[in-house]
Amino acid sequence: MRFPYAGRFGDFIEIILGGTPKTSNSNYWGGDIPWASVVDFTDNKRLYITEKTITKEGLRNSNTKLLKQGDIILSARGTVGKLVVCGLSMAFNQSCYALRTKDNCLINQDFLYYYVKHIVTELQQKAVGGVFDTIIKSTLDGISLFVPEVSKQRKIASILSAYDDLIENNLRRIKLLEEAAQMIYQEWFVKFKFPGYEKTKFVNGLPEGWKINKLQDICTKVTDGTHDTPKEVRYGFPLITGKNIKNGFIDFSDCYNISEKDHLEVMRRSKPEYGDIIYSNIGTLGSTYLVMDDKEYSIKNVALIKPEQKFQSLYLYMYFTNKQNMLQLEAIASGTSQKFLSLKVLRNLEIVNPSINIMKEFDCLISPVFLYRMSIYNQINKLKQARDILLPKLMSGEIEV
Repeated sequence: MRFPYAGRFGDFIEIILGGTPKTSNSNYWGGDIPWASVVDFTDNKRLYITEKTITKEGLRNSNTKLLKQGDIILSARGTVGKLVVCGLSMAFNQSCYALRTKDNCLINQDFLYYYVKHIVTELQQKAVGGVFDTIIKSTLDGISLFVPEVSKQRKIASILSAYDDLIENNLRRIKLLEEAAQMIYQEWFVKFKFPGYEKTKFVNGLPEGWKINKLQDICTKVTDGTHDTPKEVRYGFPLITGKNIKNGFIDFSDCYNISEKDHLEVMRRSKPEYGDIIYSNIGTLGSTYLVMDDKEYSIKNVALIKPEQKFQSLYLYMYFTNKQNMLQLEAIASGTSQKFLSLKVLRNLEIVNPSINIMKEFDCLISPVFLYRMSIYNQINKLKQARDILLPKLMSGEIEV
């Protein structure tokens, strides 16, 4: 492939710095302007919703900038090389750069997204810093850039975008399935409108036969993973932390491996098995995974909840992912800069324990939904693999367009 456009990254791309309004000033936060940081980056190519928002006053009185729809945000400090496209106008923090093609129209903006994905490894290798890896602006500005003519850029971007569009559609399908399951959970176990509730006697506000139990009383074990940091090895067993639990699934792409010896040591304490629940109880609270795979991995700094019976698994998973319950758990968490829920607090959580028949009926109803959800997620992973195989081949010209 010919590369008629060559030069430094900064010759073609505008690199925009972000910022953060003073967190101590409440007038700057909670407004209508989405404010992006790396915690908002997901498997979606496009970003529409951010965890935090700022006001116009916060925008005016900080170094953050208001980006346009289609601008690209690149994480450049700590977690280096994550990418997202602005789905709408938004501001962003100083741990990221925004990227926008200059007005010479030599670089297609959608192609730029994939080009940066292609050179992520190079960016990570050029990162500097002690505590946090950082890509400094001058380094990014000076990276060599070789791209084909615009017509080929558009074709390449179109091919790769087709995969990302399918991935986003599948993620939306998963979200709809989860919302439907949560609606049933809410009806049955919050509003108590379960099948046959009209004929059920209520005692002290609960359906007859239902109880309030501590979590530890309906589980065989409530424990956590290792608190050590086993040495990383090239080949071994994945070590999963809270950051690897994303949107209800485990993302194995950015975890590191540990030796078989270290893995077996962790497994003696906490072995994830089918039907268990892995819950992030340190840092970002509430990231939850229902074990439905046969992969073998170790866990670190996350809680492991083992229900007494497998038919309790989905009920407990829905409990921990219910928005109202998540807010209540966050309210009782300890810590300021880093929130955490101790094992003692988790074990003593008082939760509604429905009758066995109702719990089994719920499991029968929701299990097919979650099996379908898992199959869609497996499709997503296959699409990602195909896209990631194509990316370097298209960029290098090995596959002609």
